[in-house]
Amino acid sequence: MSLKRKEDAFTGLEAAIVLIAFIVVAAVFSYVMLGAGFFTTQKSQETVFGAVGTATANMEVSGP
Repeated sequence: MSLKRKEDAFTGLEAAIVLIAFIVVAAVFSYVMLGAGFFTTQKSQETVFGAVGTATANMEVSGP
């Protein structure tokens, strides 16, 4: 049995570094996706309110 240290082993420190890197990438990705979703929601809300304002500006109430 050889007690020589293998250089190609995957240590716990390397695993922790890879795990932290995955977490950071996932956090950045989710931040970007949420930002894009909020931006899209805001733009669609502006479009709907603009369309409702335009539609109601052309309506006339008729009757007594």
